Amino acid sequence: MFDTAAALCGAPGRRYIYTYWGEPDHTMHDQGVMAVGDMVRDIDDRVRSFCQAMDEDTLVLVTADHGLLDCECRYTCDYPEQALTRPFHIEARAAGFYVKPEYRKVFPQLFDAAFGHDDFWLVSTDAALSMGLLGGGTPRADIREIIGDYIAIATGRYSLHSREDTALTAMHAGMTAREMYVPLIVAKT
Repeated sequence: MFDTAAALCGAPGRRYIYTYWGEPDHTMHDQGVMAVGDMVRDIDDRVRSFCQAMDEDTLVLVTADHGLLDCECRYTCDYPEQALTRPFHIEARAAGFYVKPEYRKVFPQLFDAAFGHDDFWLVSTDAALSMGLLGGGTPRADIREIIGDYIAIATGRYSLHSREDTALTAMHAGMTAREMYVPLIVAKT
């Protein structure tokens, strides 16, 4: 990645180059956030060397698409699934639920009884849309078919999984600062 970007920067003309590196994301999902110290230091050293090798008119921005948090699992098989029309989906820390019509009004109480109201923020899709949680603008006509009736967003250390083999060590998409705030490093060479 660094070699390709350096070659593109060295060619004549102005450029906007976007690159993505899959680490430390992959390793953190698998081994946890504390497992990547050496990897982050190596990336930091490579970015520093890359910047030092660039012409003085190069601007380098380094950021992340999200943070991660080591999680403990809660399993939906422990939940009274008779209220659902199909399994939850989307993310383990931002899960969409399709609820049978006769359970829609009592679903928040059923969810809280199974998973606790302190660990997840359960919000109806209508409320999520009106609050702008899914972005601005006009939502797609089929948004409820895509998301479901409710979204459970993690506010602490737990994630939801359908069974044990689906769990990763570190996850994202919750409402904690570690997941939502990411660095922006600006280097003018």
